Amino acid sequence: MLLFLGLILLGGVFFLNYMRERRRPLPKGCKPLPGPPGLPIIGNLHQIPEDYPWRKFKEWSDMYGPIMEVKMGKERLIVLSNSETVKELLERRGQIYSSRPQTYMASEVLSDHLRPLLMPYGARWRRVRKFIHQMTMPTKATEYQSRQSRESLKLINDLLDEPTDFARHYYRYASGLIMGLTYDKEVRTGKEDYVQNIMQVNDTLEHIAKPGAFLADSLPILRYLPSILAPFKRIGKQAHKFEYNLFMQLINEIREKMNLHDSVTDCFAKEIVSSMENRGITEEEGAYACGTMFEAGSGTTSGALETLTMALLVYPEVLAKAQAELDKVCGDRLPQFDDQDDLPYINAVAKEALRWRPIVASGIAHLLIEDDYYKDYFLPANSTVIGNSWAIHMDPVVYPEPDRFNPDRFIDESFPTATKSEGVEYGAQRGHWAFGFGRRACPGQHIGERSMFIVIARLLWGFNFSRAVDANGKEVEIDTMDFTTGFNSKPNDFPANIEPRSPERKAVIQAAYADSLRSGS
Repeated sequence: MLLFLGLILLGGVFFLNYMRERRRPLPKGCKPLPGPPGLPIIGNLHQIPEDYPWRKFKEWSDMYGPIMEVKMGKERLIVLSNSETVKELLERRGQIYSSRPQTYMASEVLSDHLRPLLMPYGARWRRVRKFIHQMTMPTKATEYQSRQSRESLKLINDLLDEPTDFARHYYRYASGLIMGLTYDKEVRTGKEDYVQNIMQVNDTLEHIAKPGAFLADSLPILRYLPSILAPFKRIGKQAHKFEYNLFMQLINEIREKMNLHDSVTDCFAKEIVSSMENRGITEEEGAYACGTMFEAGSGTTSGALETLTMALLVYPEVLAKAQAELDKVCGDRLPQFDDQDDLPYINAVAKEALRWRPIVASGIAHLLIEDDYYKDYFLPANSTVIGNSWAIHMDPVVYPEPDRFNPDRFIDESFPTATKSEGVEYGAQRGHWAFGFGRRACPGQHIGERSMFIVIARLLWGFNFSRAVDANGKEVEIDTMDFTTGFNSKPNDFPANIEPRSPERKAVIQAAYADSLRSGS
């Protein structure tokens, strides 16, 4: 009875707060943000699908415009759906749009406010971000090219033996690279315990952080339920314990090796252990800074390579044009990082793979910390703001024929994205927004771009990609919208026929990989 009465009281308080928020008058001369009509209390929660919410947001943005409001219970979600709005708000006004909303499940219960991706903008975030930036900035990223080269050689050699298992090889490449850079750990198969454990952490984050996954994020009254009546609390706490123990174990292994004077190659964890005190970073902050690097660099890179493979099956003319450029520049030798300036189409293929089907399709939420105005709209402080990457990348004004995989849009000057903008508008300079927006853009983007280049160049130099055939000899159809749903979105499993372009190139790959094993580089 007491619990029932308590819930009624809390519900009444919530309703009064909701009504007070509704009655807040707009500043003179401003009009309300457009958006889909909803219901009292819950707003649009009942209209947002569990799967692919970013597609629903695009459908609404086509009706209501590139800036709109969606009500998530008491919370206000402002959705930006074209390059102009994200450039102006999330990039140029980054000083007030760079915080994160502290969602109950992902930020508080799962992460205990330790995950850099979800930290609010402030002193703690700046300390941790400074460390991550120093380890991933462009001048530092070039130091990792030898490891990227070695891992990419293993990838293409593995494809010679098991071409149908390409998705696993892509993930092994991405996880092997980031585990090496972060913890000096080798990934031979991708089935190692420490890889599987971090994959579990990633999967949990994707589930818990997905917009609309838990009503407790939108209806605060639910957070006051005791754990016995709130299974979501138990799920979050168990997941936090698992990831906390894992991240602490990984960084402590590095510390123990250093204390025993074992050989530890330079890596992020070694750097943070050596300089933690000088940087003013706590043990837990350092462990999470390193642990979550894997989240940023594994599933995103491997997912983009799967997306590219799908595109090559549907658009064989892209493969032909890329191979012609590679043959002209590289001939019968493997592509190297030094070839990058001479391979503009390969660079464009990498960009288009990130643009065509963005991995973080709905974008990551920002928090507006001050009242703001955009055109004749009023944007109140404490609003959650997202750049809907799916809608932005499907804008036909910026990306003519947006559903077509067309790398020429980054080369042919008749396309808007072939002209680079000036200033600090990082997404605008790249022609896509796959790495996020403004001050909260992915700090590992320079490493990611180099990874995409060297892998794509070597894959397309060494292999032909074509559609698989079924038992009746008929080509298997490819559904280019068949993607997973979650924090990250990548293609669901699909078959592909991947074969060496010639016996000679197969031999070059095998010899290069054997040399890398002998030399250790």
